Amino acid sequence: MAESAPDSESLPAGGCQCQITLLNDHYESFIRKQLESGRYNNASEVVRAGLRMLEDFEAEREKWLREEIPGRLAELRQDPMKGIPADTVFSRLEARHRSKQAEAK
Repeated sequence: MAESAPDSESLPAGGCQCQITLLNDHYESFIRKQLESGRYNNASEVVRAGLRMLEDFEAEREKWLREEIPGRLAELRQDPMKGIPADTVFSRLEARHRSKQAEAK
């Protein structure tokens, strides 16, 4: 189903019909594979598992931002030489990106 489609599609899951709304083909296929594995009983369970993981990830990210970043910023303010120049950071990122593109080919 197209990502922008306003309707929903039913996916069979062991004899029941599960509603998947507004998902593109990639995610519908992923949910279908999870259901076929037998690990989940319906599409809602798959979606809830994904949302729990996202919730955990976001909580860890927020904790990192609150606890780690202020100390690092204070270190940089005390000793700016600990920092890495922006040009160096961007050069490294561009090199990593080119490397990953080459590996993907």
